[in-house]
Amino acid sequence: MSYTRLPWTAAFNRSGGKQITSRRNCQSAQRKVVSRRWTAGLRSLFHPGKSVAGIVFIQLLVSSTLSILMAQAVTTRVEITAPLFKDALGQERSIVEQQVAEVLASQGSAYFSFLDWNSDQAAGAATPKLVVRLHEKEVGIGSKIYAAFLMVIEGSEGTIPQIPDIELYKSWQPDLPNHDSERLIDDLQQLIVERFENADFRARLQSDFLAQIAIANDLIVEPNRVVLPVSGRKLKASDESELLVHFLARRPQGVPGRGRMELNPLVTIASPPREGLVQCLVDSFFFEGLSEPIRSTTWDPQIESVLRNKTAVQVYMKRYVKDVTLGIFNNGLAEEP
Repeated sequence: MSYTRLPWTAAFNRSGGKQITSRRNCQSAQRKVVSRRWTAGLRSLFHPGKSVAGIVFIQLLVSSTLSILMAQAVTTRVEITAPLFKDALGQERSIVEQQVAEVLASQGSAYFSFLDWNSDQAAGAATPKLVVRLHEKEVGIGSKIYAAFLMVIEGSEGTIPQIPDIELYKSWQPDLPNHDSERLIDDLQQLIVERFENADFRARLQSDFLAQIAIANDLIVEPNRVVLPVSGRKLKASDESELLVHFLARRPQGVPGRGRMELNPLVTIASPPREGLVQCLVDSFFFEGLSEPIRSTTWDPQIESVLRNKTAVQVYMKRYVKDVTLGIFNNGLAEEP
């Protein structure tokens, strides 16, 4: 088995059944050992009432695909609902909304390439959406115009908790661009680019929104390893990224059990039959049929035994650290080098 050589990644020693985590023990790939904690997430295992991800998972159907899965799509939208702008812009409003939505999609794709970003305004209700809404609030002597970042999952709209509304204009300011579509596009584009350049904003967007979007609905289980059936070239995730997996599997008595595990993407496999897919390190593993969680850097045969009987899987990007240099930005539109 050969692997694409990546900085600070790890290969798997098939003969010894160990997940190698040092440069000394692996010449084809390397990985920086990062200590990780077993999270308190077991308490939140399958709580549909507390997370959109839980609701989505309960609706899972059995998946048997073993080919490379297409990335989950995320649609971007810009909505101008502030009366001061909506009425003044007239027919130009839709032009502004579409052009800024394209910038929003480009920024999302540049920083979170594990998802397929687009600005398709005809996307169905089931497609996750990132919305920027220009809205108006009355104050004592007039009104203020704000930009809000909102998320839509399974047709339900909600605020992104840690991203507050941003004040853009005041109704009494003399240079209000409610009749100047070009300036409004420039202002909104600058706002979006600045937000995405901010590491705190990206972390909050990931944890509060993107982490609720399943990026795969299957895992490939082979002797001594787990493979994510997603293109490594598309994923572009370093081994500091964290994947969260919820699954159902049949127990010996035939009763389905619930499970949860955390993975770290390690290497993009460079040889058939899994060429292009991502091999993962199992950081933690929990299943209702096991007496205790598995927390080890060595392969435990119970993992394969359980996952061979999986009936449903949902994989989420809990934490994303991109492993390549970001693209070049051209007037707010991101281009891969």
